[in-house]
Amino acid sequence: MVCDTVEVIGPGFIDIPNVVTDGKDLVQICGSTKWKLLRDLPGLFTCIVSHESLHLVLGKVEGRAAEELDNFASLSAISRNLKGIPKCVQYPHGLIGFD
Repeated sequence: MVCDTVEVIGPGFIDIPNVVTDGKDLVQICGSTKWKLLRDLPGLFTCIVSHESLHLVLGKVEGRAAEELDNFASLSAISRNLKGIPKCVQYPHGLIGFD
């Protein structure tokens, strides 16, 4: 795997299921209470960590490409809101919206 560390951090002041990367080797999963409402968390996290790993790989090659990834291969490619998160399970490779 490209990322060296996956951390679960507190939800912060807004309780949303979010995942971020530091652009180097760390993926952080925000510990939202809303994750409990979702099914197939292992499948969902496989997709999410794969997606964030793509950000890390692209960032090492071309930083702008890593930034652009979310414009065409992320949750926004298949849904207009967070209710679409369960659909991400269909994309274990991390390129959400690409079959």
